[in-house]
Amino acid sequence: MKKIISTLTFIFIFMLALTSIANAEFNDETIVTDRPDFTESSHTINSGHYQIEAGYTFLNNDDNGESSREHTLPEILTRIGLTDKTELRLLFTGYERSDVEGSRSEGVSDFGIGFKHRISKQEGYLPDISTIGELFIPTSEDSDELSVGFKFIWSYDLERFSLAGNINFSALEGEEERFLEYANSVALGFSLSDRIGTYVEYFGLYPVDDVVEPSQSLLNGGFTYLVNNDLQLDIRAGFGLNSAAADGFYGLGFSYRR
Repeated sequence: MKKIISTLTFIFIFMLALTSIANAEFNDETIVTDRPDFTESSHTINSGHYQIEAGYTFLNNDDNGESSREHTLPEILTRIGLTDKTELRLLFTGYERSDVEGSRSEGVSDFGIGFKHRISKQEGYLPDISTIGELFIPTSEDSDELSVGFKFIWSYDLERFSLAGNINFSALEGEEERFLEYANSVALGFSLSDRIGTYVEYFGLYPVDDVVEPSQSLLNGGFTYLVNNDLQLDIRAGFGLNSAAADGFYGLGFSYRR
């Protein structure tokens, strides 16, 4: 475990070193991303532009003496501005590998398509508000049914601080049957400098039916590094707050806007 954390930290520092000579110019039009936290941003991509967000996540869990390790990459989210208030979203987690007590399984994830629409911008006590609708097509070997999701997103920008959250509803394919799941999150962000930001976040997943899938509560935090207006690097770590959630998860990634 320490080796994984040390490796991810080294890679992130190495990425910072490679970009430290970048000619960064910052203004109000700097990139705004949906990663690395669970909470989606309420911002949308402007018409005529696109944004690619990608990364790697390692997850570990020890439950009742059974040890499991999971790897996912490249976690690609492609966001394309259709209008200044609406974006097209293409999602593909990509390669997934799971090692459970010496038994390995691997494959690719389902492919997702969705739209984000910005309903209103922050004004007084009214927060920034957006919604996301998503459809996941069963492209993996373990899936044979469509899954759908809806997300309600809110956020406040308070000078160097930001506060945001999601309320999500999903109809998912489970281990034994389809089920509905409710999720929520709250994230507090803080700008340490023009380049560096940090955040801490709570999020939970709550199946609303009597199914095999349990409720999970998790806490995580991380850092972002703004190379320039259009490129951002990130690193994160988190852990579960109840026995059903993962003991730990760690990741890093980047986001690029064009």
